[in-house]
Amino acid sequence: MKLQIQGIKSGQTIKLLDIVNIPDGTVFLEIEADKPIDKSARLARLNGVFGAWRNQPDIDLIFADIDTQRHQDYGRNIDSFDF
Repeated sequence: MKLQIQGIKSGQTIKLLDIVNIPDGTVFLEIEADKPIDKSARLARLNGVFGAWRNQPDIDLIFADIDTQRHQDYGRNIDSFDF
């Protein structure tokens, strides 16, 4: 069985994020690490995102629609106890 699971390394520990049903026994891990991003590169990526919706004329309507959908009451299905 071959699975791909993401994890976070902190010091000498790797925390696996989403462990599925892995049978007990010997496990072989193959680790592929992403290159760490320096602070200036991270800030440059964030600055590219900031203000991305600035010139959207209908942004207020879009968020109003999202808010309406989030707070809409769909009721709930209750099982009948009639025999």
